[in-house]
Amino acid sequence: MLANTITGLHVKDVQADEMWGFVAMKEKTKGSLYANVDNLGDAYTYIAIERNSKLILAWHLGKRSKQDTLAFIQKLRRAIEGKFQLTTDGWPSYPDAVEVVSGPGQSPLCGAFQRSLHIARTSNVDRWMLA
Repeated sequence: MLANTITGLHVKDVQADEMWGFVAMKEKTKGSLYANVDNLGDAYTYIAIERNSKLILAWHLGKRSKQDTLAFIQKLRRAIEGKFQLTTDGWPSYPDAVEVVSGPGQSPLCGAFQRSLHIARTSNVDRWMLA
């Protein structure tokens, strides 16, 4: 429902993060018996919030992986238009996911994107000014 309702919004500041939880058991206790059961163990809820209004723009439930980060960024892309700042934690999959969704040197999130010029890394926080 959220993905159909929140589309094409113009925002200035977006904060994205992940919340950890688990289903039935923690990942480290799955052992060999449940090792290949993907719907048990660690679960991460990715969430993107507009900083000023606290509106939830996009969310995704999955593992803390490149594939799930990409799926989350794709959902965020559908929710937002225009220029904005994206702030995340230091999870290394975010820059790659933004670039995959954008294509090299461009960001469909909001225009031109140059990772080396727009990421300001402070206190394990990534900030992109996406234009």
